[in-house]
Amino acid sequence: MGERGKGLHAKVLDLVYNELMEIAQSQLKLNLPLPMKLFIEQRAGKMGMTLAAYVKHLIAKDIEELELKHNLWADEAREDYKTGKTRALKSKEDIDIFMNQFL
Repeated sequence: MGERGKGLHAKVLDLVYNELMEIAQSQLKLNLPLPMKLFIEQRAGKMGMTLAAYVKHLIAKDIEELELKHNLWADEAREDYKTGKTRALKSKEDIDIFMNQFL
């Protein structure tokens, strides 16, 4: 499918990926069962994307979800610190005492 057949969403994603991928890239060889390949080709086509763009999209979504979880955990940790639920380990002795509780 050429550029003309791509949907707007796919074109925007391609631009974003191209911007992000100006760093070194590598090629990935992926072996899939034929039914899975046909399924994801169909899904990619419905989104107006190539198979490669669709796989990149899925990976980017996964990374985005992980970053969101990480940010939520970080926000929760900051809140715990602000409310005194945590304490700073300021010395080697503090760290030893903290770690010994797990032994």
